[in-house]
Amino acid sequence: MKRSNWLTVDAKGEQFGRLASKLAFILQGKDQPDWQPHLNQAPHIVVTNCAKMKVGLRLADRNYFSHSGYLGNLRTKKFTDQTNSERLLSAVSHMLPDNKLRRSILKNLHCFETENHPHKPQTDHE
Repeated sequence: MKRSNWLTVDAKGEQFGRLASKLAFILQGKDQPDWQPHLNQAPHIVVTNCAKMKVGLRLADRNYFSHSGYLGNLRTKKFTDQTNSERLLSAVSHMLPDNKLRRSILKNLHCFETENHPHKPQTDHE
């Protein structure tokens, strides 16, 4: 099996949803000519500057509701409660197929709010 490579993506000025769909496509390995759906062929992707991503006005006003089924147990979360890196990780997670590979594929995505990250030795060789 080949050694996995590392990619660096700068999220400054990128649209939130478009970046998430591109990352999901690359993480599934569909950009490689030898793609097979039962293998995890994803490269490690380091996303920097998530705090400077463009987020639409509709997303900023969005609320998420969850209910356990018991009376009075409606939970509300606002979109602005999470950081941009957490939101990006959640969006990419929902774009991946719901099978046993999802968790191992998501381990290859590393999101950071600033340019500083601990994976510089892996990404500097490109």
